[in-house]
Amino acid sequence: MNRMQAAFSRLFLILTFLWPLTACPTTDAHASRRDGPDAPLEVDRDLYDRTFNEILLFIKNMDEIIAAKDFEKWKTKCSPEYLARYSNPAVLRDLSEKPNLKDSRIVLRSLEDYFYRVFVPSRVRAPLDRISFIEKNRVKAVTVVNGVPYVVYYLEKDSNNEWKIGVW
Repeated sequence: MNRMQAAFSRLFLILTFLWPLTACPTTDAHASRRDGPDAPLEVDRDLYDRTFNEILLFIKNMDEIIAAKDFEKWKTKCSPEYLARYSNPAVLRDLSEKPNLKDSRIVLRSLEDYFYRVFVPSRVRAPLDRISFIEKNRVKAVTVVNGVPYVVYYLEKDSNNEWKIGVW
């Protein structure tokens, strides 16, 4: 596969598996507030900047894990709920029916298959353009592709105050 085909395949995976956002505002609000249950949480600039830098470090570490294709290390960066979801045979079967996987004759049978065949190719060198707070300890890490924002990671802090990949 040449370089152009590889770039196209990666973009296709991003567009297929990373969901577009309708809004991911960066805010300068001084107080945390939410306009509705699905609206992003507005936070002050200091919290935003501090969290953005934490997420940058998390993604840098994920890039190293992805480059090394270190499945065991990757699992330590995921919430138990995330691991359970992508270990679920029904979820893997549904993903296997997505056109890009089906057309490539990729059948996901395990969490390890998901890591190597979906997670790694769709997130390799995905930049962090902004974050969107859902709660102070839950954020969406967003990349922008051709002007369209996509969630690269749903992240949440665990009981040890460490960021983990989550599902919600």
